[in-house]
Amino acid sequence: MVGNSLYNVLFLLHNYFVTSGHGFPGSLHVIVFYSNDNSTNTTDFFINQLLPVAEFMDEYVNIELIPFGRAKSVLEDGKTQIQCDSGYEECYANMFQDCAFLKLLSNRDKVRFVVCEMTTISGVSKQYYCVQRLGVSRASVDSCMQGDTGLELQLVSEEITAHFQIKQFPTVVINKMYSQEVQDNAMRDLQGLLCTILTPNPACARLSISRALDMLY
Repeated sequence: MVGNSLYNVLFLLHNYFVTSGHGFPGSLHVIVFYSNDNSTNTTDFFINQLLPVAEFMDEYVNIELIPFGRAKSVLEDGKTQIQCDSGYEECYANMFQDCAFLKLLSNRDKVRFVVCEMTTISGVSKQYYCVQRLGVSRASVDSCMQGDTGLELQLVSEEITAHFQIKQFPTVVINKMYSQEVQDNAMRDLQGLLCTILTPNPACARLSISRALDMLY
């Protein structure tokens, strides 16, 4: 059963979705805060929760990925640098993904790319397999990483993470609203949670039918 506080948050999200005139494809804004710290929780969430949403609800959501985690910017010898809990590889992967997102426009491609990176560490190992299979050139990512753009993107990710005061990863924020109960439900069943917010649509109808059949058989 849905708790009262969770029900109130879902009601506000649904009301925003309908009354703002945003009842059309791509109008639900889902922000996912995470880091590339080799956490099995993060990898499991991307594979089992976020990937199905990107694959089957792409028309109804806009997924924004913020790869920063608990990292922080510091000033060393007059230069701004990023420090990560898990060291260089985590920082490199976060920036690498921010750079790739500049070229990856669809929800599917962004999430597929991150899942590929998390399961192959292609970017950190300088293999570029995951970006190239999605049509992004090695040169475009290198240009971002080696110039100022990569750092600037990470500083933006840091600012957004700080704005929402995110302390645990991964974290899901829907339409710029955070609730611990929504977060807990998103970790268990993101697709089902989003379907409680969205107005009726074919993707949610298919999900309901599929789950009903699972209960029967």
